[in-house]
Amino acid sequence: MQMSTQFIPGEHHLVGQLANNIGCVNFEIGQNLPLVQSQLKQSLQMQKECGYAGGGEEEDLFSISLTMLNVGVVCARQGQNAASITHVKACFAIQQALLENDNEVVKSTAKYLESLLRR
Repeated sequence: MQMSTQFIPGEHHLVGQLANNIGCVNFEIGQNLPLVQSQLKQSLQMQKECGYAGGGEEEDLFSISLTMLNVGVVCARQGQNAASITHVKACFAIQQALLENDNEVVKSTAKYLESLLRR
């Protein structure tokens, strides 16, 4: 699947978030993992181009962190542990910068990262 931002000028982050959601749906329905990983990476790239690279808004950065986590999960499922840890660490760093340490999302990401590091 190739998503285009040409029909939504100035809203690349929305197309990026949509690509993330499509990747997650495909993951849940059992699509092949390389396809899902490709969709999530495309989503991440679109979101970075729009928000992250330009110092984006907090909710754009949070959305990027969730996509990074999704990429990390798919990498882990494919046995790509180093890539998974890299993505989840980046996700965790963003979440820590944006949210309090006692936030449930931060706690959940920390727990997942710990499980990856024990593998």
